[in-house]
Amino acid sequence: GKNVTSAATEYVKKGCLALSKARDIQNTLSQKISADLAKVQQKQQQIAKDNIQAQREFNVWKETNNAMLRSNGTAQEEAFANINNIFKELSRLSTERADMVLQRMQQVQLEDQRHAAHNNLATQLTTLQNTLNTLVEHSSQCIEVIQTTEEYLQKSKNALFAAEKQFQSEVQELLKNEGQSAYTVFRNYYLTVGELLYKKEKRAQELNRAVRNCDLQIELCRETLDTNKHKYVSQKKDTHTELSSVNKQIEELKDKLEQVNNTFKPIERSIWKGSTKYPHPAVELQELNIERRAKALALRKHYQNQDFQEVNGEAQNIQRVAKLTSEAKLAVVDHKFGAASSLTPRKLDQLT
Repeated sequence: GKNVTSAATEYVKKGCLALSKARDIQNTLSQKISADLAKVQQKQQQIAKDNIQAQREFNVWKETNNAMLRSNGTAQEEAFANINNIFKELSRLSTERADMVLQRMQQVQLEDQRHAAHNNLATQLTTLQNTLNTLVEHSSQCIEVIQTTEEYLQKSKNALFAAEKQFQSEVQELLKNEGQSAYTVFRNYYLTVGELLYKKEKRAQELNRAVRNCDLQIELCRETLDTNKHKYVSQKKDTHTELSSVNKQIEELKDKLEQVNNTFKPIERSIWKGSTKYPHPAVELQELNIERRAKALALRKHYQNQDFQEVNGEAQNIQRVAKLTSEAKLAVVDHKFGAASSLTPRKLDQLT
């Protein structure tokens, strides 16, 4: 038992020693682990700081790079725009150069033409100078001929002026005579047609009055039971037919007067250019028409006075008969038949 105890003690001592070594190793390991953890944490912190710094630097670089890219893009766009402008300017300059070359060729051609024309003109001027020298030599000889010719022309001119004056006098006399003859024919024709037109117009007025008279007679026939009503109706129809024919003749006569007046206008201008003044037949026609109308008006007034007296007498008789009729009507209403007896046809005839 004693060996076992010593062995156990020895074993325990060895176990304690092993545990002490294990504890030391564990402490050392714990210290190393703590130190390593501290270093790791420090490293992590450093790495985090470095990462943040690197991230900041990357962001700064990124912003700088983006700015550079934008600047580069803008620069590229400006460069492309400048290149396009340069190409456009180059195209314009090329076109201008081509135009200038073409203009130069045209100017050179024009200059050649001008030079040739100048040489031709110089040659012509030389020829003209020689011709003028020859003309100057002959001009002295021509002066005497010209003076003689001027004297002859002056005499001829005076003779022609005298002949022209005589001719104009004869022509004016002939125009005057022809104008008088034409005016006489025109006047007679105008007055004849104008007189016929006046009579046709008066006939139209008489026919209008006849139509009105027929209307009056027709109305009277209806009132008096006259059997001649159909005669007046037929007469009115015939009068209308004749009136239409007369109106047509009036328009034709007016057209003839207008035509002859237009035909005579050129002759009238030539007549009025002379010293003799002729009145227009229209004025003379109006004066004659005024005289005719004055005579007709005097006759109409004479007969109208008689008609006026008859119309006044008829109006007075109508008033008297109307008065008697009213009295008779009142008498019949009042059963007084004595007043109504005065309306017998015979008594009414005596009143009218």
